[in-house]
Amino acid sequence: MFDHPLLPKFRGEIVTDVIVGLGIDYCPGGDLRTLLERQTKKMLSYDNISGNTTKETFDQILEKEPNLVGDQTALIDLIAKLLKKDPLERITLEGIKSHRFFEGVDWETILDTSRPPYIPTCENIIMEETEKIDVVSFVRECYLADAMEDIEIGKTAKETSDFVKF
Repeated sequence: MFDHPLLPKFRGEIVTDVIVGLGIDYCPGGDLRTLLERQTKKMLSYDNISGNTTKETFDQILEKEPNLVGDQTALIDLIAKLLKKDPLERITLEGIKSHRFFEGVDWETILDTSRPPYIPTCENIIMEETEKIDVVSFVRECYLADAMEDIEIGKTAKETSDFVKF
């Protein structure tokens, strides 16, 4: 069912106040369960499945339905469909590709993409090569400038808040 070269195999993570880095290999089958559990934990701010012992945790993974609380966003819906216990009810690869979370992704040309389609710029930050950059300030300036631009061109609160929920 998931025999596709772009599925992730989760290796680890690096988390700071500003940066979240995932160590991922892409391989057939991947390790969706681990990746989705980590994403769920981060989104919902609590450990969805845990027990006092490793055995209890494994038993809960095998038997308990995930408790996905919060706003019913496209990501929550996708996670719920990926975590179905019955493999026949679980979302298929075609279902993943057509899911509203991935709306706008051109799956036919995704392997041909050489760089991200959007790279934020900060024109108001001028720095010399010898200067050190404050990463936190730089990122905040970039996204603040983009948010102000969205407001100026009249995007609705719904259009600009969808990315914040992700």
